[in-house]
Amino acid sequence: MKDNNKPFVLVLLAFIFLKVVGCDETNPTNPPEEEMFGTQIMFQSNRDSTVEIYIMNPDGSRQTRITNNNTKESEVKYSNSQDIIIFNDYKEKDIFTIAKNGTSLNNIMNTPRVVENITDISVDGEMVLLMMERDMMNFDAFVFKVGDTKLIKLVVTSDSLSCFNPKFSPDGTKIVFQTHRLNVESSIIAMMDINGQNFNYISGDPSQSDFHYDPMFTPDGNYVIYRRLDNFHVVDLSTFNTKIIEINGGRLVGRYNRLEDISSNGNVVLFSSFRNDKTNLFSINIDGSNEIQLTIDGGSNGKFSPDNSHVIYNSAQIYRVDLDGKNVTALTSKGGWNPQYIPGYNENE
Repeated sequence: MKDNNKPFVLVLLAFIFLKVVGCDETNPTNPPEEEMFGTQIMFQSNRDSTVEIYIMNPDGSRQTRITNNNTKESEVKYSNSQDIIIFNDYKEKDIFTIAKNGTSLNNIMNTPRVVENITDISVDGEMVLLMMERDMMNFDAFVFKVGDTKLIKLVVTSDSLSCFNPKFSPDGTKIVFQTHRLNVESSIIAMMDINGQNFNYISGDPSQSDFHYDPMFTPDGNYVIYRRLDNFHVVDLSTFNTKIIEINGGRLVGRYNRLEDISSNGNVVLFSSFRNDKTNLFSINIDGSNEIQLTIDGGSNGKFSPDNSHVIYNSAQIYRVDLDGKNVTALTSKGGWNPQYIPGYNENE
């Protein structure tokens, strides 16, 4: 008697085989598939005893280790123009690049015993900003092009002036950064062209003792936001007028507020705040309205999703949460931090 179910069984077995083969989560030569917003999430984890770089889908599936070495990766950035990952080796104090499929690891900045900190990468992925230690706690700012390791010093520092936390403007023509004068206890925000010209203080008088932190351009490049005390200040770069975003009515409720991210439409500011012995994430409109607590069990290193529908962040694990503070979802179960969205994998690579 002919078995009419045989073709069905063969198709079923073939389907199961393909599903099993497609579930590899550790092989760096089989990167996660592009899903949802055409993006993936890059993050760091020490789940395998050493700090490594991983990539996963936005829903937490297909978690794939990219690096596999004895270094300690930090300040991880992604170049969308070169499709490579750039990171600091905190242990060896060098800068490396690696392809997103885990191949082609290269030491591009072999300067042992010199502290280098990557602080930003341009929107087009072509240029990298870094701080390099001149002497104890004094840093110079440098820029280099991805693919060309020639360092260009930005003439913003001297024996009496140090530069911290430089960030690119969206068009890559300017940088904003914290300055610190050695003879004055202050930290003032300054801005300059990428060629070292048109240096200007934009947040106050550098001769006065004041402290401004976390400078960041808005996505349209028209404003700079920075932190002073527990509030955020917004500088209009066309007039240099400043308005204050008062956090929780301006009361000093947090011992430490930190600017985390700005939505791609420039309307919402994401920040972390230490309140009631715990750091959590909050959002507030750029006009100072509608402050919302997004997390209750801890959260930092927050980033908006590309469509501004939710935020990813880390606590003990990496999570996502909607902008109303609802639908908290754990994306990892083995630890992770510093999540950031990157473009999805190109299947033709």
